[in-house]
Amino acid sequence: MQHFLVKNELLTRALDARLAAVHRVADGTRQRGLNADTDYSPFYTEVAYFVHLIIEHQEFRSLFIDLLNYADKLKKDKDFQQTVIDINQQVKSIATALESHADFAKLTSQGEDYRNPAATPITLKAAELVEELKKYDLANRHAENDLMHTVGVLERIAMDMEKHADKATLKPIYDLFPALEALYNRHKYFVNFNHGYKGVQAAQELTMIYRSLNPLFTLGPDILGLLQNDNIKKGKQVLAPDTLGTLEADCVQIVAYLRDRLYVQLSIESYVDRFVTYTALYFTKDFKDNDAEGALQEDFQEFLFNAGYYPISEAQVKNGRLDTIGVQQQDAFLFEIKQVDLGKTAEKDVSGRVKNAQIQSSVYLDSLNGYPNLNHHVFIILFTNRKVYFKNNADRIIKNNITFIVKTVVVYETTASKLKDDCEVDINDLIL
Repeated sequence: MQHFLVKNELLTRALDARLAAVHRVADGTRQRGLNADTDYSPFYTEVAYFVHLIIEHQEFRSLFIDLLNYADKLKKDKDFQQTVIDINQQVKSIATALESHADFAKLTSQGEDYRNPAATPITLKAAELVEELKKYDLANRHAENDLMHTVGVLERIAMDMEKHADKATLKPIYDLFPALEALYNRHKYFVNFNHGYKGVQAAQELTMIYRSLNPLFTLGPDILGLLQNDNIKKGKQVLAPDTLGTLEADCVQIVAYLRDRLYVQLSIESYVDRFVTYTALYFTKDFKDNDAEGALQEDFQEFLFNAGYYPISEAQVKNGRLDTIGVQQQDAFLFEIKQVDLGKTAEKDVSGRVKNAQIQSSVYLDSLNGYPNLNHHVFIILFTNRKVYFKNNADRIIKNNITFIVKTVVVYETTASKLKDDCEVDINDLIL
């Protein structure tokens, strides 16, 4: 059977071709020899073409911009916000505990100076610094390594207290540090590890090349940016010691990121969203008793097939039977389909149906672990005669490295005035 390429496959093929060109020009540059006089201009131009392909296609561009906007999005992340709040409280607790110690005044009287993390290289006396840290707010601190220096200076003050106090009396203060260090590592995960793992740094470095060679863009006024801009235009290396290797790795990482997100967002999720809208607008089928789920599943599978996926339906898995797997050359997606208040059924428990679907799909996913190209995104599609809202507009959650995405398909069997009551769903309570 001939395979017809869907849009995401065409886009990723174009991206792979650009990546191959980047590698080819990089290899040619290496073969000519790398030294102080090496001209990186052809390589930078190829990298710029790579970025240009991304930004000229809306599907790529939106994902790439998400990476560049990571810092702003991070500020709105609830887990990150809570980490910052907890860090502020722990720093204040340690500062207050130090100041409250009976022998703290002895440390201050010795005249020792401590570096102020907020204004390096300015130093303060212990009492002055502790007073400042009692008002600590990480969100308003500007130095990149401020938190690391804050943890370090608090530890140094505590250790210096041992010169003036019985070590046993310092134990309550030392007991506060493990929690602060754990919070520091969590903060570092968000701003460093997760930043790099998601490809944020790669996107920033590739954008630097593109903007330097594109007259439509201007870089910021900072000295480092101006120097990098000048070196790129002159064909000099900018990410020493291995400019070629670093930028090649950046391109590889961005391709992997875009491919993964594209196959979920552009291909499968966009088709699911179109099906949701299509069904709400045009569905008119009269259900048989308790047969709504099966009828709608058939319609959904027909929709998937027309979108370029090959649906596998009602496959037996150990002691259960999964609903649908949508298969393509690159990915396979699992769908669990449920219905509430349709086809003269007595089923009315929206939350219970979603929970049941999540449990079933988790079991099936474990059983299908060896299935080729099985994706880690699971769609739970709920057909209902109600208007369902998601609390905080959150319709997905990650549990055990599986992303569960809940889609509700409103099937109006009656006039709008006779619809069932609205229902608000909290995804955090539904997915166990």
